[in-house]
Amino acid sequence: MLNIVLSAGKLLLGLLGQSQTLVADAVHSISDCISDVGILVGVRYWSAPADERHPYGHWRMEALVTIAMGLSLVAVAGGLVLRAWQAMHAGNGTTPAWYTLVAAILTVVTKEAMFQWTSHSARKYHSRALSANAWHQRSDALSSLPAAAAIAAAMIFPELRFIDPAGAVIVSALILFAATRIILGAVAELMDESLPAHKRADIATAVCAVPGVTDTHKVRSRRNGPGFFLDLHVLVPGNLTVRESHDIADTVRQTLVQGNFEILDAVVHIEPDDS
Repeated sequence: MLNIVLSAGKLLLGLLGQSQTLVADAVHSISDCISDVGILVGVRYWSAPADERHPYGHWRMEALVTIAMGLSLVAVAGGLVLRAWQAMHAGNGTTPAWYTLVAAILTVVTKEAMFQWTSHSARKYHSRALSANAWHQRSDALSSLPAAAAIAAAMIFPELRFIDPAGAVIVSALILFAATRIILGAVAELMDESLPAHKRADIATAVCAVPGVTDTHKVRSRRNGPGFFLDLHVLVPGNLTVRESHDIADTVRQTLVQGNFEILDAVVHIEPDDS
């Protein structure tokens, strides 16, 4: 609702106040509304429990929605650059009204607050889509800074007619940067991104601390939505019974899933350590 009100207000003031920069910023905010809808609709699908056809759940749908959100931002940035370039080439720059500057400043404050709010929720629920949406909010706040500067400059120096369209180009560059980060993060998940090296080292340390475990190797992981699926080999003394080895494997799994490792599930392969 905040995005809808903010987008509509900036678009109206930008058109009335003859500020291409504020109109560009408003379009960016409209893309935030689209991403909000994508999350509200998509979360019903990717949070569905695992079933027979999807034993690992439906979390990849979140990555696909995230990529779609990023591509929408790329399209927005491209359209804004084209429009600003045409305005500069035709020499159609105008002097924006004073209230467009107020709107841009209010956007910075509001969007940064929304970023902090959404980012907190993204960390709480380990959601890439929500994190991407949070960066939508912050990119809007960041883009409003040069937008405000361009509007102020155009008001102070009305003879420099290119300043307002140039501000729209800067806004578009920031939008494109945010879109690239969003898309690359989601693509990494679809490519079975692994846990970073330092977290794998922490996992090995935690596993080796389990009584009965002598060593571990072949630690493999892949991201799936809010966490990772993990499989690893664990070495135990070769003279243990099957039951004793199974109990150790179960303890290792519980240690990983219940620890602060973002592990959704783990498959533990037991090997005898005859050394």
